[in-house]
Amino acid sequence: METRMSRLTLYGSIAVAAVVPQLAACQAASDDRPSVTIPGREVQVPDPCALIGDSLARDLVEATSGQRRPAEPDHAECLWSAPYTTDLSRKTGSVGVQAIVRRVYVPVSDPYLGAKSAYDAATRVHQCKPFSSGATQSCWAFTTSSGTLWVALRHGHLVFLIHCDGHNIPAIAPQHRAATATRLATEVMSNLRERS
Repeated sequence: METRMSRLTLYGSIAVAAVVPQLAACQAASDDRPSVTIPGREVQVPDPCALIGDSLARDLVEATSGQRRPAEPDHAECLWSAPYTTDLSRKTGSVGVQAIVRRVYVPVSDPYLGAKSAYDAATRVHQCKPFSSGATQSCWAFTTSSGTLWVALRHGHLVFLIHCDGHNIPAIAPQHRAATATRLATEVMSNLRERS
């Protein structure tokens, strides 16, 4: 299982990765084998530009409208970037949403096994604190060395990995981190449901 998250700008970022697990199967020589219902086959990569609204990006890091980056069949990314400034009193950063889809092509006892594995791998790295978000699983953590707020969500076959960092951003100050994690998770889940 591999989770991709691109590095955004040096000034700061919020990034979301949506992952749907994929298990590859070898092609059988015979075409008359019985059909199998594939869990998660209908899951599509979400539109990354629709997962975080412009108003939230503007409020967190003074970013403007999102811009879609070149997409691949199973991967898409959207980025909101604040204009560069030498004024250190202003918030500087960017908001990025990365969406990746990896479908399940073989029968498994747990249809969400891949998503659970991806979520568990992300939470082990960042030692996440569980919280309630409306997703099946959710947690957040803060990495002091990089000044990064991390949020991980799992909802069915989808996993979202979010990070927020930047300069002079009150939302990731110690007293606001838990609230910001909840706000990001709520935004992603609300926009996902509206478009489902």
